[in-house]
Parts: sequence; C-alpha cells; structure tokens
Amino acid sequence: MRLKYIDSAKGFAMLLIVWGHTVTFSDPFSQWASAFKISLFYIITGLLLSMRAEDGKIRKTPVKKLLLSMGIPYVFYSALSLLASAVIMSAQNRGIDFLIDKILLTVTLNGVSTLWFLPSIFFGRLISERVLCRRIPLTVKTVAAVAIPILLVLSAEFIPEIGLHKAVQSVLTVVLKVFVAFWFIGVGFEAGKSRQGNSINQALISMVLLICGSVVAFLNRGVDLNNVLFGSRPLLFFLSGVLCSFGIIGIFAFLCEKLPCKLTAFVGKNSLFVMVTHLPLYIVPIVSLVIEKLITAEGIAYNYMRAIVVFLFVLIIEWVLIYVKNNITARVKNKQGCEFLKYI
Repeated sequence: MRLKYIDSAKGFAMLLIVWGHTVTFSDPFSQWASAFKISLFYIITGLLLSMRAEDGKIRKTPVKKLLLSMGIPYVFYSALSLLASAVIMSAQNRGIDFLIDKILLTVTLNGVSTLWFLPSIFFGRLISERVLCRRIPLTVKTVAAVAIPILLVLSAEFIPEIGLHKAVQSVLTVVLKVFVAFWFIGVGFEAGKSRQGNSINQALISMVLLICGSVVAFLNRGVDLNNVLFGSRPLLFFLSGVLCSFGIIGIFAFLCEKLPCKLTAFVGKNSLFVMVTHLPLYIVPIVSLVIEKLITAEGIAYNYMRAIVVFLFVLIIEWVLIYVKNNITARVKNKQGCEFLKYI
C-alpha cells in the first residue's frame, strides 16, 4: 500500500532536483534545496523500513530483489546515457576523453550524472538492513550518529589531497556516498520507530523544523553531494538534511489530508524514472539549449524565465515518457518483459 504523503514528499524532492539542474545561475532556492533534496530520499527509506519492522527488527529485503530493483535501471540507463554521450561527442567533435570519463564513472559505480544515486541507495540500504536488524545499545548508536558524519567530512577533505588515480578516487567517492546514505537511512529508521498520528500540532512542529533547517542550510553554502562536497560548514549538511527532511515529510503528511497533492504524488510515485532520465538522457541540456536560442535576453528576470520554461517542458516530456512506458508495460504479455519494464 502506497502512502500518499510519502510519495508527495519524494515528488517534491524530485521536483527540486530537476529545478536544480535547470538553473545555470546563482539561485538561493537551489542552494536551500541542495541541503536536503537527496537526504530526504534516504530518510524516507529509513522510515519505510521502520514501518516494515517487527518488534524493532527490520525484515531484510532479499539481496537478489534489491539488486534487480536498483541494478537493472542502473545498467539500462547507463547504457542509454553512454550511447547519448557518444552521439553528442560525435555531433560536437569532442575528444574521446569525454566518453571515457563517463565510462569510468559507470564502471566504478559513481554513475553518469544522477545515476550515482542508485548504487548509493542500494549499498546504503543493504548495509542498513543488516546492521539495524540487530539490537544495538543506545550508547553505540549515539557514538555512531556523531562519529560517522565527522569521519565522512574528514575523508571528503582528505581523499582529493592525496593524489590517487582517478578510478580509485571514484570508487572511494562511491564509498563515502554509501555511508552518507547509511547514516540518513539510520536516522529515518530510528525516528520512524517513534512515529505518531498526524495532527495540526505535528504540522506546526514540522514547520518549525523546516524553518530551522532552512536557516542552517543558508549557513552552509556549496553543497554538492554528487561530488561529496558537504558545503562551507560541512557538519551542518547533516543537521540541515535531517531538519528539512522531517519538516517536509510532516508538512506533506498534513497537506495530503486536506489537499489532493496530485502532482507531487505522481512525481513521487515515478521519482526513480525521473531521476534516471532527466539528466542522464540529456533531456534537461537539450531543452535548455533550445530555450536559450528562443529567449536570448539577459538579466535575472530572463534567467528565471528561461529556467521556469525549461523546467515545465522537462516535466511535460517526463510525463509523456512515463505515460508511454506505463502503457507499454500494461500491454506486454510476456512476464519477464513486463517485470523488466517495471524495474526501469
């Protein structure tokens, strides 16, 4: 059974991700969103694990099932993205290094553009389910909750300085992102064990959390989780991620009782598809290129106009692709073919 407020929170985060990839200028809204838009997915994963838990113990997902759900889209969309990159390389007369760099990202599981998210959530969830299913003393949890962010921040600053081979550095970057996912999933799981029913009071608390998290976010500029950049005050990344994520989840839990929230719920339900297509398949860059040719005026107002138009066109394209994929899936009679289409 799908939870509408969970889908809506995921959809909101996915819309922020798409928006962040459409703006090519300094945008305070994008900076705010970078503080939590990926962390929110990890925390929701932890919350959902807590809902499946029995007596505080997680029911582990079979490795094969988890691998298929994340591995198939990673391999399939990586192949499509590399093919698209080869076409662009040929059309723009770029050097072969353009394609080789993307192949390196793919084989090291760092992923082309947003495809990095799939290995991080796969391994993060795999580790979480096998660690959190054990009864861990509160003192150990507390030490881990403090120590992991510190170690991640130190590692993220140290690794680029030691001059490792590009492939080795790429693998280590994946490891760091996996443990970022593990930490937020754990936070979501622990918070989910004490969840309560929705109420106006919870909505107010959620608003306070979001406001406090937003203040923290603006104190920590330069977050880019893909490149493991935690910002100018890196430890604040973990705090803003938690506060903003729980604030948004709580607000949507309230809103979905009062409003349809159809757009965010739809995007959230199809968030994985949007994640692996809007940038890896060059939808955003191509639409941006077209709009920049049509709207050539300069100035901040025109910058936002272009970004909004690109954003809307990308959403329309994604809706068409989702509609086509769902219709093809519904008509396929072969069981294996249908399962494959559902995974992608």
